[in-house]
Amino acid sequence: MLEPDDCREWLARLQCSERPTAQVYAETALNFHPCAYDAYGMTIVEAASQGAPSVVAAGGAVGATDLLRADRGEAFLLDYSMPTEWLADQVLLCSRLSPGLGIRLGLGLESG
Repeated sequence: MLEPDDCREWLARLQCSERPTAQVYAETALNFHPCAYDAYGMTIVEAASQGAPSVVAAGGAVGATDLLRADRGEAFLLDYSMPTEWLADQVLLCSRLSPGLGIRLGLGLESG
């Protein structure tokens, strides 16, 4: 499990990286789109183009969610006003429902 310092170090390396965006998303297990409102949400589309699903605020206020299907594991719509523990539990649930997501997250969970 990643610790906060590990995440900070990884982000610092990523920001200094010259790797193409597509390669970064290809290595992404799960994209978190933090905005509750976004006219489009380009990062969601970029992540999906490389097979990485996104966690997006529920409520239809992020445009790109109209292009993706939750039933195919492309996007997971969650209520961001809920407690952090609930959100974490929902991500785990999503990883069980989405083919390959549990493996991408390194949880050792089998899909299905």
